[in-house]
Amino acid sequence: MAEAEASVRPYLEAVLSTILIKVSWRKSDTSGKRVKHRRPPGTTSVLFHKKTRELARQMIDLRDRVPPDTPETRLLRRDARALALEAPFDLVLTSPPYPATYDYLPMQHLRRVWLGDDHRDQERELGARRGWRAGNRQARARWERDTREWTRAVARCLAPGGHLVVVIGDGLTPAGEVDASAPTEAAAKAADLSAVARASLARPDHARGSVRWEHVFAFRK
Repeated sequence: MAEAEASVRPYLEAVLSTILIKVSWRKSDTSGKRVKHRRPPGTTSVLFHKKTRELARQMIDLRDRVPPDTPETRLLRRDARALALEAPFDLVLTSPPYPATYDYLPMQHLRRVWLGDDHRDQERELGARRGWRAGNRQARARWERDTREWTRAVARCLAPGGHLVVVIGDGLTPAGEVDASAPTEAAAKAADLSAVARASLARPDHARGSVRWEHVFAFRK
């Protein structure tokens, strides 16, 4: 029985994570402000039950769609700047944090407290918006250095002919835009990756009343 409970617990924790902000006094995922409200008794239990059933249906659907000879998925938690894998890969598809856009780890603080996650890695976050409060030039230099480090680490893990695909957007700060395009291309070039294709699109940023450029890059080793 204990073994069965241990195998199910991660899925139930994932369900709890999806409803935690909604049933708390936190305003939203992107705002840490407290907003008091009254919900009917049993609201949390009802939401938890609905989300658990939804997850179960999705897992069954995924199981039925995946071919039987598909290799088992492996999930690893690593610092991308020091990435080291056992075997080379043909494709790395990533969307790293946009510079100066979110403080991802503080946004997840409530979940990390409830789920018992380690809080000590907060200063290692890439591109965190709070870094720009101390000064634009220093924050930009740190983000560009981190970009070079993780790109170089990924390049080491690619097989010859393998591809790196990056989706990233520019940052928006009171001091102006933070270009994500040129540093991404420069980091790939420094890691001996060749540019294959790129595309950019201007998208409205409603939260800041502005426009944000987002980019897709394809590089080959």
